[in-house]
Amino acid sequence: MPKLDRLKEELHIQKQLLFITIAVELTVMGWMATNLDQYWLLLAVGVVVIFIGIVILWILKLRLKQLLEDVENA
Repeated sequence: MPKLDRLKEELHIQKQLLFITIAVELTVMGWMATNLDQYWLLLAVGVVVIFIGIVILWILKLRLKQLLEDVENA
């Protein structure tokens, strides 16, 4: 049973990280949409942040999928 509890807690933490990453992505995209005509350098940095965020979301999704399979098998 301790393994199942650990997996559930890790699943909960991963879900929180996923939601935080989505919130940051939406915030950066919103800021970029409102400042298209200004701050060209920061917009370029924003594009990089969005790309990195998408990669992080993909990794978190794969990790959540693996954790769900571990919980089912435990």
